[in-house]
Amino acid sequence: MEKISEYQTLLNETVAKISGEELSTLDFDQLKDLLSEVVTLLDEVGGTFEGLKCLREDYIARISGMEKAIAIAGRASDGLSRALELTDALPTLSAGELIEQYNRTQAKFRDAFPTSYGILQKRQTGRGKQNLSEYK
Repeated sequence: MEKISEYQTLLNETVAKISGEELSTLDFDQLKDLLSEVVTLLDEVGGTFEGLKCLREDYIARISGMEKAIAIAGRASDGLSRALELTDALPTLSAGELIEQYNRTQAKFRDAFPTSYGILQKRQTGRGKQNLSEYK
């Protein structure tokens, strides 16, 4: 990512040379190399962007699902409308805000459904508990 600032500087210098009277000082070989590197970088950034888009959509779906479940379990009269308002606002949140919202929603979800995340009691299979001679 440190190369990005270098590319920006070189591209800004090139734009200044093209728009000014310094066109004769433009090094076309250097420009060709720079543009090739920028194209490669844009390909990488595009792949990263698609991955981030997928992660954002997953976070939004998880938060929406948990908020709706909380609203239904809470049975508050305005709970579902508040959950829908939050769901509509999620795409506008930054990545950091989306993570914070996920953590808050996850905590509320765990409070609303405590047994789903608690330590499960050992299940007794019933084999050791039953004495079959009692049923004869």
